[in-house]
Amino acid sequence: MRPAARIHRITRCLLLGAALCVPPAWSQSRQWWPELDLTLTCGRLNLLVPALTRLDARLPNPQFVAAGALGTVSLHRNLSVSAGYLFADLPQTDQVAHVPLVAITPSGSFRRWSFSDINRFERLLAYGSEPYRYRNRPAADYALGRRRALHLYAADEIFFALSPHRDWNQNRFQIGAGAVVRRSLRFEAYFLQRSTPGGKETSAFGTILTVALKTRRSS
Repeated sequence: MRPAARIHRITRCLLLGAALCVPPAWSQSRQWWPELDLTLTCGRLNLLVPALTRLDARLPNPQFVAAGALGTVSLHRNLSVSAGYLFADLPQTDQVAHVPLVAITPSGSFRRWSFSDINRFERLLAYGSEPYRYRNRPAADYALGRRRALHLYAADEIFFALSPHRDWNQNRFQIGAGAVVRRSLRFEAYFLQRSTPGGKETSAFGTILTVALKTRRSS
């Protein structure tokens, strides 16, 4: 077996093992953040429909549930613009948030490396004082395998409150790995460390299953 094929198979096995071992990992990492994404691409437009939740082994669940839609248009090879809406529910505190958002993302690549810097602006309607927030998420990704169907990545997202007071809101550092299971199916597993004001730390193990839908071709 060629080295590239061996790496490919080993990485896929690790990702599958992570998916099957979610309950133990969940208990050790304190929280599990599973997510299902549906995507549809038509020309330069990509539509994303995410559905996600957050579960905590020590507390009543779910802690957080959200779903929405996000459209992204590629303006240039290295620049895209996104706009969308997310509905978030916090069942344990009887709070909800309607989140309209826009984002601009410059990106670049070099050999097997790719880089992006998401700049996202959003407002949390019907939640607290309905604050505006800015989120900045630089990320680096390294592709593996002859077909580059596997990848490792790291990202660090910083949240800033823009109103009613301008201050740092939270930070999320994330490392993970992903694989193309089939042409229309991708799986990712990651570890995330969230820091908030006051020194509160939250560790989470996350999984993302992405299903790419196909558009019908006219005859």
